[in-house]
Amino acid sequence: TGGVHLIEHPLIQHKITLLRQKDVSTNSFRRLVQEVSVLMAYEVLREIGTHEVEIETPLESTTGRVIDGKKLVFVSILRAGTGILDGMLEVVPSARVVSTVTRKHLWPWSITSRCPAICTSEMSWWWTRC
Repeated sequence: TGGVHLIEHPLIQHKITLLRQKDVSTNSFRRLVQEVSVLMAYEVLREIGTHEVEIETPLESTTGRVIDGKKLVFVSILRAGTGILDGMLEVVPSARVVSTVTRKHLWPWSITSRCPAICTSEMSWWWTRC
């Protein structure tokens, strides 16, 4: 399912409040954006597809679940999306990445028409500024 995910987690709200303060340093801003994006990953990927695999543990054979990471595409809308992308890739390093440049008049539906074939994958995520 597509749509907007409104994230109201108290820790994310706290960190966004800190990074929005006018006296926040550049270093603190970058660190907070990365922390927020890691936390966002857990929220927006809550319903991501998984599949069962067989694994060998030190004690026995068993099964576990892994995400369908090869189908996941992160679309980074430059400049604002770059900081968010780093945190998301920390959580899902196997995701594919597509970058695009925004202009004031460029909306997501016009970006998708310019997106390479990779954007036809099962899932894609769009980032904007905090």
